[in-house]
Amino acid sequence: MITQEQECIQFIANWRKASPQNRPQIVQEIASWHRESNRQIAKGIDFYWYEVDEEGDFVSPTNGEKITASINQECGLGQIETGVVKELQRQKKLGEELFIWISPPYPNTYVDLKLTITNRVVDKGRECFANRAILFDCDETQSLQLARKVAEISKNRPLLSSLEEIRRTPLVLDRSLDWIEVLTKITGDSKLGEIINSGEDQQAKTEAVKQASQFYDDLLGEPTIELKVENINFARDYGLGDSLSSCPVIMGGLTAPENSFSCPKCHRPIPYGRGMTVCPNKDSFGNRCGAKKEDYGNCN
Repeated sequence: MITQEQECIQFIANWRKASPQNRPQIVQEIASWHRESNRQIAKGIDFYWYEVDEEGDFVSPTNGEKITASINQECGLGQIETGVVKELQRQKKLGEELFIWISPPYPNTYVDLKLTITNRVVDKGRECFANRAILFDCDETQSLQLARKVAEISKNRPLLSSLEEIRRTPLVLDRSLDWIEVLTKITGDSKLGEIINSGEDQQAKTEAVKQASQFYDDLLGEPTIELKVENINFARDYGLGDSLSSCPVIMGGLTAPENSFSCPKCHRPIPYGRGMTVCPNKDSFGNRCGAKKEDYGNCN
């Protein structure tokens, strides 16, 4: 299995091969690596956007390129990841809005399991999909247990018998589910909701992009620097490659909300019997839905 040091050197080597005109996209990738390397779960959330083009496909907000076009198609892993993105796009065009994709470790490429939750957001008429990815140190058995547990609350409910089936199969969740609660139960981190609702994860990504820009200029901009273990220490000066978190602990089991109804405006659950006259839910920007009880019948 690839080590963290080997992963770091591999990433740096690939980034240095890229054309300088791809600097904005590479900086974003470095920033994602930075966020994911902070393995304190809630503090290690990597937040990023997909925008949606006129064809309904996901595109990068950095350069407008289709996400499927940015994935390396020369290897089997890249082809699998492209298939996952295409399936997410297909489900999105069918009206689905909430997904979880679990990508287990992959020999000589990925050290850790990555769990990504993706939800639809509309801001000022602009359709986007917000992604939040977290890495975990899971073995094969733990990876299967986690994926099967999450699959139990999915709409497609796939039978997952291997790591590759997990990797190929994004999970579609009912949009009425409180995805922050789902993610909190998966991770066992009670602070996660507060960090997401306050926008702290987005602010942290903004800061990571600033650090990544400096990292790019200091290391990737100097072609004479050799790719040795010293580069790992240099990278860690930027907060990259910290210690791993443990495999996620699912607290109390994952169940669909029974004593609630779906807000017809934001489509997230509102508890029954608590006297709520205004929808309490927030979007990924921290804005309250605000749909009033008397307006529920008129929301769309």
